[in-house]
Amino acid sequence: MKKININLTIEEFEYINSLYPKGGKSSTIGKRAVEIVKIHFLNKYPDCKFRDPKDGCDLEVLPQNIKLEIKGTNDAGIAWN
Repeated sequence: MKKININLTIEEFEYINSLYPKGGKSSTIGKRAVEIVKIHFLNKYPDCKFRDPKDGCDLEVLPQNIKLEIKGTNDAGIAWN
C-alpha cells in the first residue's frame, strides 16, 4: 500500500465540513474520506471525473481508470502498512 499525504486548504476543509459535519456515524466518516480523495485527484488531474464502480470499489477516477477502496477514520494519527 502506498501512503499519500493529502493537505487540504482551509476552503477545502470547510467544504467537506459543510457536506459532512465532523463526527457522528461511520458512514459520514466514509463519505468525508471519499471527498478528500476526490479533492486530491482534482488537484492532480483537474479534468478528471468520478463514478461509483459496480465491482465493490468505492470510487473510480476517469479517464485514468483508477479504482480505489477508501477507508476513513476520525483519528489523524492512525496509519496502515
